[in-house]
Amino acid sequence: MQCLVARYGERGLRFRLPEVPVEVGSRPGADLILPFPGVSRRHARLQAVPGGVVVTDLGSRHGLAVGDRKLREVLLVKGMQLQLGAATLSIEEESTSDLEVAFAVSRSPKGPRDVARPERETDSGVVGGGSPAAALRFIRELEHRGPLRAGDLFEAMDAARPILGAAGLVLFGLDGAGSPVARAVAGAFPVDTLLPDLLPLPAHPPGQGRKDAQRWLHAPVLRVVQGCEVLLASSPAGEEGGPRALAAVFSPGSGPDATWKHELVGFLAHRLLKREALEPASNREDHPAARFRRADLPEVVVPEGMVIGGSDAMTGLLRQIRTTVRSRMDVLLLGETGTGKELFAKLVHLSGPRPDGPFVPINCAAIPLELLESELFGIHGRIATGVDPHVGRVLQAEGGSLFLDEIGELAPPLQAKLLRFLQEREVHPLGAQAPRKVDLRVISASNRDLEQDVRDGRFRADLFYRLRGLRFHIPPLRDCREDVPAYVLRFAQAAAAEHGKRVDGISRKALSVLTRHDWPGNVRELQAEVHRAVLLCPDGGTLMAEHFGPVLWAVEKEQREREAATPATAPPSTAAPAPGPAPVPPTPEPAAPPASFLLQDRVDAVERATIEEALRASGGNKTKAAGLLGITRGGLLMKMKRLLGGDGQGSR
Repeated sequence: MQCLVARYGERGLRFRLPEVPVEVGSRPGADLILPFPGVSRRHARLQAVPGGVVVTDLGSRHGLAVGDRKLREVLLVKGMQLQLGAATLSIEEESTSDLEVAFAVSRSPKGPRDVARPERETDSGVVGGGSPAAALRFIRELEHRGPLRAGDLFEAMDAARPILGAAGLVLFGLDGAGSPVARAVAGAFPVDTLLPDLLPLPAHPPGQGRKDAQRWLHAPVLRVVQGCEVLLASSPAGEEGGPRALAAVFSPGSGPDATWKHELVGFLAHRLLKREALEPASNREDHPAARFRRADLPEVVVPEGMVIGGSDAMTGLLRQIRTTVRSRMDVLLLGETGTGKELFAKLVHLSGPRPDGPFVPINCAAIPLELLESELFGIHGRIATGVDPHVGRVLQAEGGSLFLDEIGELAPPLQAKLLRFLQEREVHPLGAQAPRKVDLRVISASNRDLEQDVRDGRFRADLFYRLRGLRFHIPPLRDCREDVPAYVLRFAQAAAAEHGKRVDGISRKALSVLTRHDWPGNVRELQAEVHRAVLLCPDGGTLMAEHFGPVLWAVEKEQREREAATPATAPPSTAAPAPGPAPVPPTPEPAAPPASFLLQDRVDAVERATIEEALRASGGNKTKAAGLLGITRGGLLMKMKRLLGGDGQGSR
């Protein structure tokens, strides 16, 4: 089977040969989207003919080229490479029907590449709902506010992101070792893996002062990093506080193809990278409230391995945390299993008033009741033979944060002791003569409905009210489906690095399957499925839908159930109903008894039906069917021989 393949550097997109004339370009509305430098918004028209594809230029900036020849129209055949801007287009053989790659996974070993700034297009369409007029209004509003302070960073970045149509914005600096450190983040992308690839920062041309630096900031550099286009602007390295940078990250197909976007990023960099914008207002002597040492709105410190989502639900949660994180009040995190409550607890700790203090977690459901009290409060002295003294988790967390995971599983006797500790802020180790005062912050988490448990008498009401000083609900993944691509990219990169494999990307079909699934296990389930898919994917291959077999089956099953639950509407009858008594509904016949009540017979029936379905889905290919079932080909042949009869052998 033949397909169209577009390449730029190590990135590649694959498309089916068009059955009707289609338009190719970089704009989101194009039939075939090529988010590569030099590809115009409306670049060319493609029409399949016997023997190849006729490609006609639509007045693009860089036109069509074969070798050194510029062409207005060309017949693209197998073995030929056609140049469209910085990309190449060719016809190749492709054995799978899962063709188009949604985004690249592997990083380029050569690091980021600086590419030319795109020319202004005649079509002024806008990506992501923004427009030059909206950008101008935003600039005027920002100018009207005067000098920006630390608390204004997040608000400005959150407002600019949808105007730019960017996946995210990140403001970062360099630490003493030259490593990037994020100061503020808006949007959904794997910050911890992307920032290192943005180095080195662009070199500044020699200038005579700050005015030259300000002028340079209005021309940010466009780079291609990890399959995304990034507009990067930085401050001069010699400025007080060291170099700082602002990066606007664009997903494939929504790149910064308009000059006004470059200018808006340059304006933001000019405003946000000023030293006074990055310094808390309370630290400046000229601030009216300096004598009160008032901490301004803080930045959120993202723990290692955490992906920040850009969905409305996740953005709202982070905004709540950001406005309250400097408080010393205890925090209660509620959310379903697998939503990443411990990562959010670390985020609260690292962003709080004592980020340098210890973060001590304890799972209240994993430790037996008999040991949990001593584990929490410790043992002072040798209270019995064979019992050694040790410091409890509460004292270990002195000056930092104590994280009580699964607090809803705490037994009633310990609930009373924990309540006293929270009220008095003192701990009495077993065997100690007197209690000891402690100074720490308690962060609790539960996947239970604690309010319902209070009503049912399973959880103390006074303890619940004491724990929920600040309460945050972590949304399930099904309410943040637009964050799935960012999670998949992060997990695929981590799994590929762990197993020493190269994964080029993930197909659009596979990504569509993942975003349609409801994910009852949330982010933890998604991470496990991506890890499994990377193991099944061949080295140097692309993650296909077939690599996510259990998810694909679940999505197809959900679709069948929805279709079965939707009643078929009969066409309305034009004839008037005949008068007379209402018809008597027929008496339903009793359901036929099952053929067998033996458990093994029932299991065999389910296995037989599942194997037949997998064989139909794979077109009879036993190797592919075994992959869908998650078993080996030999295992499938043995089951076919036992359940379907015959020897189970075949050519495929």
